[in-house]
Amino acid sequence: MRDPKRINRILKEIEKAWNDYPDQRFGQTLINLGIAPDELWFWRMEDDELEKGLKEYNKKMSKKKK
Repeated sequence: MRDPKRINRILKEIEKAWNDYPDQRFGQTLINLGIAPDELWFWRMEDDELEKGLKEYNKKMSKKKK
């Protein structure tokens, strides 16, 4: 099993990078860091759209755990 502590470590590094350029959307930040493919749809995705998708995913997955 992978170390679950890696999640917070990685997220903290992404947070530091994103805080340097707070006007960028999350997708832009990941693309500029070179850790996401340079796809136009991902570049243009607004953060509220991403947040909504994440909430829907988490809701769906929490139901599967029951």
